[in-house]
Amino acid sequence: MQVKDGPDGGRYQENQLNLKVVLQNLKLIGEEGPPVFAQPGDHRPLIRLTVFYVFEVFDFKKVAGPASNNELRIYYLIGRSGPNRELKGWMREDDLYV
Repeated sequence: MQVKDGPDGGRYQENQLNLKVVLQNLKLIGEEGPPVFAQPGDHRPLIRLTVFYVFEVFDFKKVAGPASNNELRIYYLIGRSGPNRELKGWMREDDLYV
């Protein structure tokens, strides 16, 4: 996925670079990494990854949040491309630096 195809793509129509993200942890204690989910909106993580890893974005989806606030949340499908393509799963926008 290219930057121009991402959620903010309207501002970057000429950008042909691949969209990448860096994992972050905004908690005061960084004992566990950010969660990766099988589907956008899931509540149980498949795995947790180490912060500061860089991944490519393959897709994104906007999903309604918990019933209490019903805000739209953006989830990114992350992974690595190349000869050994590997999809990790879906991550919340709050756990990434895009």
